[in-house]
Amino acid sequence: MRPTFFQSLLRIHENNAKKKTYEAPPEKVELLKTCASLDNGPSIFRSIMNAGNPLCYPSLIDVLGLFSFIKIPLDRLLEICGPLRPRKFSVVDYKNIGESTELQLCFRKVMADREANMKASQCDGAPKLLAETLNKIALDRAAAHKAQPCFTGLVSYKMSAVQTNMSLKLYGRTSPFGTTTFARELMKAVQASAQGNGGKLILIGAGTGVAPLIAAVNELCRLRSQHSASPPFNCTLLYGARTMRELVFNERANQALREGAIADYKFALSRESSNHPDPVEKYVTDILQKGRDTFRQDLLINSPPAKLFACGPANVLKSLRNVLEDVLGEADDDDSVRQQRILFMEDSQIFFDVWSNTGVL
Repeated sequence: MRPTFFQSLLRIHENNAKKKTYEAPPEKVELLKTCASLDNGPSIFRSIMNAGNPLCYPSLIDVLGLFSFIKIPLDRLLEICGPLRPRKFSVVDYKNIGESTELQLCFRKVMADREANMKASQCDGAPKLLAETLNKIALDRAAAHKAQPCFTGLVSYKMSAVQTNMSLKLYGRTSPFGTTTFARELMKAVQASAQGNGGKLILIGAGTGVAPLIAAVNELCRLRSQHSASPPFNCTLLYGARTMRELVFNERANQALREGAIADYKFALSRESSNHPDPVEKYVTDILQKGRDTFRQDLLINSPPAKLFACGPANVLKSLRNVLEDVLGEADDDDSVRQQRILFMEDSQIFFDVWSNTGVL
């Protein structure tokens, strides 16, 4: 849905328009030009995204249905437009079984009423026309196939519906896992924690963003079996979710705590904190604020200092960064000094991995 995609379609249309037999509905050509323009395209994209509550959930087939006069095969369009935005998945655990490898992935299954956000929106003009038209195309296709009239995810729904002995074609990079700075530094910190020659390891995960941190916990559990007589590994896990039902790794975290693979575990529930039988914070940042003296001691004073790894949605990590600036700040610091301290620590002590779900194709 980004302007660059519509610009590719517009170039194809303009090349086809040179042929005398080519015809296109003027109103759809005008909509395509508006979506592709540098003046209007970015604002249309922002309106469609609607601050994380999309007005439509189009697939490439829907867009090609809207601009059907372009008449280009899907595979050829992919060649022209370049690679699509990939979906990020993280390995929670793995097992080598004979010649194969069993992977456990974590993702959120999506199911949403296609028109719910559109009904609540105040948008008009080109964004409204584009969203309503794409929704109608998708709903008509669902009706023709007697499917549910809702969006069921471009990737996650298909993956969650896979059953034993079914096959699902996935496209990945040659070395898709463990290659980022975040992943490499996390594994180093896990090894140091198990060997007892590093500072405290602080893991903070929100939603499905907890997946790479649970992978670290699973590795700590494996290493714990080799060091069962030693004190619990100096690792703290903070886990945020919306509800207890979405706290899918709660039992795994408690098991790691019992085994001594981690020394401390706390969770936060953004939508059920007041209904939980035990006192529970609403956000992981609340846990950080409540234990600010301990976290400050671990990160700034203790030697060797703690290392903090956080993974989650962009808005959660932004809030976390703001809280860290406050927790680690001195009384006489101004804003720039607080920011510089965090930037300096991000080189070697604090690592963020944004778990983004942006980008509607």
